[in-house]
Amino acid sequence: MSSEILPNGQEKAMYLQRPSSGRSQDVGHILAKTFRELFTRDAIDSETIRNLNVSRGGDDPYHDRYVESLQKVNEEHERRMAEVAMLERHIMQAQARAMSADEREFSRVSSGHKHYRELGLPPARSHFRECIDSELLRKHKLLTPEDFSTEEPPPVPAPQESRIPSYAMDTQNSMLIRRSYDDLIKSPGPTLRDSGETLHLSQDKDLDDLDPDGIPKQPQLNPAFRNDLWRDQLNPEQREINRKDLENLQARANYLKNPRYVPPSAQGGGRMLIKAQKREAKKIGVKPNPEKYAKKDPSVVFIASPPIISFTEFQVGHVYEATLELKNVTTAMRQCRVIPPRTSYFSVGLGMFPGEHGLVAPGMSCQYTIRFIPDCLGDFEDEIKVQTQSSTPMVIKIEAARPPPVLSLPSSIDIGQCLVGGIRAAHIKVQNTGGAGKFAILPHSTWPTTNFKSATKTGVVSQPPFEIRPSVFDLGRGHSTLLEVIFAPPSVHTYLQTVTFVCDNCQVKHFTLKGEGQTAGVELSEVDGGTSEPRSGEMCDVAAQHLIRFHNLNPFTYMQKKMMIKNTINVALPYHWKIIKPCLIPTDPEKPDETSLPQDRILDIDSAFSIDPQSGVLPPRGESEFQLTFAPPEIADFHSVLHLILQEVPEARPSSNRPSRPGTAESGVSDISEIEMPSSAPVLHDVTALEIEVKGQSEAFKVLLSPYAIQVPGKVLVGTSVRKQFQMINNSISSAVFQWDRAYTDFIMQVEPPMGEIEAGSSILMSMDLTSDIPGDIDHTLLCHIENLDQPLSLNVQATIKGPEVAIDNPDINFGLVRLGDKSTQEITIRNTCQIMAKWWLQESPEYQSKQGKIEFNPVNGVLRPLETKKIIATFDPQSCQSMRSIIDLYVQDGNQSHIAARGEVQVSDACLLSSHLSLEDVYVDVPVNQTVTIYNKTLLDTDFRWGQLDGEDASRCSVTVAPKSGHLAPREKYDIHLTFTSHHQGKIGDVRLPCYVDGMSHPLCLALSAEVKGLQVSYSPPQHDSVDGELLLDFGEIVLLGETPKRTVYISNNTAIAASYNITVERFSARPPSPPEQDKGSMPNKTQRKSAILLRTPNLANPMSKTAARAHADMCSMMLKEGLGAAFVVQSASGVLKPFSEEIIEVTAFSDMWGSYTDILVSKVGHLDEVKIPIKITVSGCPLKFQMASTSTDTKPVLRFGTHVSGVNSIDRQMRVNNPSPYDVRVDWEIFNRDSEDKQLLDFIVSFGDSFPLKDNTGKEIVPKEEGPIHAMRLPTDLIPNSPDSSLPSRHLTTLTRAPTIDKTSYTSVFIRQHEGRQLEDPFVISPQQVVVPARGTAQISIRFTPLTFEDHRECDSYALGYLTLDPDKKRTKAVDDKVERIQGYSMEPLHLDITAHVKPALLLIECSDDEGMRFRSAVSDLMVNGKILDEPSMKMSSATLSNTTETPLTFRLVTQPPFILKGLDPATQSMCQQTDFNTLTPQHNFEVVVGFCTSLDLLAHCNSSSNEGQGQTEGQGSN
Repeated sequence: MSSEILPNGQEKAMYLQRPSSGRSQDVGHILAKTFRELFTRDAIDSETIRNLNVSRGGDDPYHDRYVESLQKVNEEHERRMAEVAMLERHIMQAQARAMSADEREFSRVSSGHKHYRELGLPPARSHFRECIDSELLRKHKLLTPEDFSTEEPPPVPAPQESRIPSYAMDTQNSMLIRRSYDDLIKSPGPTLRDSGETLHLSQDKDLDDLDPDGIPKQPQLNPAFRNDLWRDQLNPEQREINRKDLENLQARANYLKNPRYVPPSAQGGGRMLIKAQKREAKKIGVKPNPEKYAKKDPSVVFIASPPIISFTEFQVGHVYEATLELKNVTTAMRQCRVIPPRTSYFSVGLGMFPGEHGLVAPGMSCQYTIRFIPDCLGDFEDEIKVQTQSSTPMVIKIEAARPPPVLSLPSSIDIGQCLVGGIRAAHIKVQNTGGAGKFAILPHSTWPTTNFKSATKTGVVSQPPFEIRPSVFDLGRGHSTLLEVIFAPPSVHTYLQTVTFVCDNCQVKHFTLKGEGQTAGVELSEVDGGTSEPRSGEMCDVAAQHLIRFHNLNPFTYMQKKMMIKNTINVALPYHWKIIKPCLIPTDPEKPDETSLPQDRILDIDSAFSIDPQSGVLPPRGESEFQLTFAPPEIADFHSVLHLILQEVPEARPSSNRPSRPGTAESGVSDISEIEMPSSAPVLHDVTALEIEVKGQSEAFKVLLSPYAIQVPGKVLVGTSVRKQFQMINNSISSAVFQWDRAYTDFIMQVEPPMGEIEAGSSILMSMDLTSDIPGDIDHTLLCHIENLDQPLSLNVQATIKGPEVAIDNPDINFGLVRLGDKSTQEITIRNTCQIMAKWWLQESPEYQSKQGKIEFNPVNGVLRPLETKKIIATFDPQSCQSMRSIIDLYVQDGNQSHIAARGEVQVSDACLLSSHLSLEDVYVDVPVNQTVTIYNKTLLDTDFRWGQLDGEDASRCSVTVAPKSGHLAPREKYDIHLTFTSHHQGKIGDVRLPCYVDGMSHPLCLALSAEVKGLQVSYSPPQHDSVDGELLLDFGEIVLLGETPKRTVYISNNTAIAASYNITVERFSARPPSPPEQDKGSMPNKTQRKSAILLRTPNLANPMSKTAARAHADMCSMMLKEGLGAAFVVQSASGVLKPFSEEIIEVTAFSDMWGSYTDILVSKVGHLDEVKIPIKITVSGCPLKFQMASTSTDTKPVLRFGTHVSGVNSIDRQMRVNNPSPYDVRVDWEIFNRDSEDKQLLDFIVSFGDSFPLKDNTGKEIVPKEEGPIHAMRLPTDLIPNSPDSSLPSRHLTTLTRAPTIDKTSYTSVFIRQHEGRQLEDPFVISPQQVVVPARGTAQISIRFTPLTFEDHRECDSYALGYLTLDPDKKRTKAVDDKVERIQGYSMEPLHLDITAHVKPALLLIECSDDEGMRFRSAVSDLMVNGKILDEPSMKMSSATLSNTTETPLTFRLVTQPPFILKGLDPATQSMCQQTDFNTLTPQHNFEVVVGFCTSLDLLAHCNSSSNEGQGQTEGQGSN
């Protein structure tokens, strides 16, 4: 695939991050993901467009086009915003107008109704639809009220009712004239005399003559002229004309006739409220048809509700009422008159009208009360006439009829069957689904009757052999009752009787009762396997009717047979079974059995036979299923008899002596005169209906084991399980239940499965498991118990068991050099070499105990799991100085033994002072003097020392401070001890001794001190937190971040009355505050200064050259660190005069721009006293390197995002700039790690040999530094040779030329442990160069390459890069500051961190076939024939598809297919056919067509025929085999 090459300096569009706040409304990340390069992240406001428009007219035409496009977009935006504002304003105005109209409508409706709001009526229809412009909303694609309202709008808005017609309303001119006329009449103005001037109002009169209402102002008239007003009145002719006009105006109008007085049948008087009035078009020149108006239906004036008055539920002697409502359906007020019914059962009450004078307004109703008084329960009919202005009176029918009762009782009632001599009671549910009624039951022979009470007084209707009760009952609508019918048949016949039901409404209906008498009878219909016939000479039961024989069974097994017993009658028969011992006699088929049946039979309590169910009821004419079970408890022959006993069978009553009627015997129907109902209860007894003889035999089980003995080969480990398999074979008739014994003595032996059941004639595979904890031989016999078998089966097992084995991995134990009184420990590794648990214990050989020392083990004993390795701590406690040699024994329970040798050397500590006498010079009173004493450890044992208290005659006159007071001496180590001597008295001190106690030495070391003490003048005191064991030290802390400026103070006190000058300096890392710049007041800044002043932030407007506090602090730090040493110490109040008995505070400020642990000396000079040196210590941490992207903010974490790319495209490079503000060149070694969410590792264990990050060349190979040649030794003069007899100078004044021992960097190993965050990989991100040197005060460029790998799905690439910092060697800098600075680097230093993210999506082409079924070809062989001839050229079927590149990256691909398919070339010039195309590139968001053909040829036909022939040949070969 090819990748799109971007112009230099451009990058792929990156996705924006989602806002961290869940309530943010910023959707920029969604637009950036959707539109990519088309989306502008920064919004451009109108002010920016105006500024860009001002800057037009340059040489860049692209800028002009860009600004013009922005103007068009801005104008379109403003136009759309104006439309939105217009629409919003229109909707708000429409809402205001609609609300006002709704308020006016509500006020109009509620006027005159005081409690209108309390009625709860729905609000009036809203006027919003009339006030809103739907076309305007629809034009701007907004929802209109018609879109969500189903109400049809009126064609025009409803007209508003006006109290005054429009033609009668006053106009402006008429109001002016009327007001002026009225005023003139009320206060007429004066008339002028003979001068001929009159008072008039002209149209061109000045506006000043009008009052605020528009009426001319009346001049002030003189009362003398009022009598002359008659001259201005109308003349008589005009007055007469005006009077006629007034009469015409006040004359009575020709109003229409009141429709109430127009008959409904007349023209124009038949309009109704329930029928729409149809208007016919006016026809001109057409003769009207008189028949059309002559044939009219009677006019409807009132409508009756209900149209028919009916009474359905009534009783005799009660009065019932119904309301008749007459509604006026015409458009005028009408009158009506009701004519009462003709019969006396119905009457009409007075009417109730809505108004006075009996008038009914249109749509209103009047009501009449109809009363009904019945004298019987029959049906009544009548009618009421209503006379109105219609020509035809309205007739309303009146009906009164009770609904007849309907009983849910069939005409023939079948009681069913009953045993002869018994009684059957049937309960029949009778439900009334019609009207309520009272019923009586009578024998059919007594109907009709004249007295119901005598016929039904007993409450029972007797029709032998039937009886019915009750004889009288009431049933309401929907109620039901039960009728009891008793049937007692005297013989086997079918009986029929008829009874009559009489209702209180004189309705009669006849019903037939039917019943049948039967005798009990059962038979054996079916048995599994059938019944058997007795053999010749076989002993059988005397009375048995059937013989059932079972197959042979094993003891305590069973066999079941299904047996069907049929009830031959239609009566349910209760039964129970009895098992009887047989009464045996020999069977001879030639001689019938003439032996009489036994009377008393014996129950067989211990019978092996059983039947289920034992008791129950045989259904009428049905078959019942019984399970006959044979379960022999022992080996024997079993014989029993089953008796089926029918329970409570009635005894037949003696028949009557009356002769039967001729013909009844043949028909089987008994006559009522021949039958009598029984007077007593029937006699019941049990009857044996069926006897069945059953026989069965039982035999013993036959079970075998194969093999009958098991021998385990080889030796088995203790605790290891061994499994061997064998078979159990069952040759018995039935399944056998087995159970194996278990052995739990010194071993565990069991069989799986331990118990179970094995089917008859089958075998089961079993396994024997053997486990032993004690070694030795095993010979044991397992027993298997077979249920119902006396003798158990036996299985003999033989095996050999061996114990565990434990080995020691150490060749020996070397305790090394041990101090007498200390203990030494070593590890012993033991390993279990077998697959079982091993119990062990360790001890020293008895031969070596209590001779050289004591050796203890932790743990002493334990248990090792299979193949487990365990480390044991061996502790050696020596008793004397010697060489220890011993033997350690390892014992394993039930296993082997191992031995290991142990050795060690025991010594004591020995140390000395290189100088045992210290002579102190220039000692002042109360002025501490520092000296160094060296302690030398003469042995290879490390030891501890501590200094004691001063001793001697002069010990009370002085004090000594030792630093440190105690310490640790490594083997052969020389340890420098700093002594601070302070004398409290002036004079000579000579007898002072300072003891030093060394662990392991019996006598302490003594240091002799002597000094000549002078007067004390000045003392120094540090802050309390800066004093370490009384020693003065300026410690700025262990963790000081780069750029911080911590401060420390020192107090100088003058305890004398002598004033002295002082001067304080820093020995190496010194700096001083910069002095303020000197500038002439009259000088002006140059052009560059003015430009920088404008660009920078100006905190003080009065002084453009002023700086912010942060900028000023940064410039000051740069000035302090201009030496380039990485740190600087500035002393405030560095010099001055120390007044008598005064104290000066010296403040020291630390500046840093490079990490490291810095040490320096603060030198204080007071007067003529010696300089006092105060140590300074500061540890600076932090990374000085910064990325350019995060240089402005210290809290911003640098993240490099590559965005989304298609997998498989070319690599993408990004350049990053690294800034180094420090004074040293820093070498950065880069490593890239990939984060994995499934990575469970917690820590990284890093081991490096030599330098962790050595210097490499451009090819990545390590640069090995050249070794310096050895320095030749120089001969010293004998008088300067130390420790020689001729030497008279102290050893501390001698110097020798020696070289410090060099350390081979490849000879040591470094181990680092860090938190695991990702795995170091080389893809998909690569940084080049991997080692880069960032120059001091400069920058460096690194290139990060992202190579999208090939994935089948979307992948998120989340990585981070760590840059490990190392300082390049600088010889000039090293000589100057190496003794004062210690810097960590590599893994010990905090690395430079950079997060890198990218997203890879798969490269996919979208295939869209032209056919819905896809590329499916349908071809026939006949396509190769034309006019009966076979063509030489093949037939082609073509199908096309479209390939689309939906990604934003060009994709390169090629197409490949196999015959008989063929591709059409992608080159439109050639259009050649091929099986494989060349590689083609599809640009983003483009597609092209691919054509695939299916070639039908003779070769394809021959190939298909050969394939079918081969398949047919294979089928025939299989059939022959």
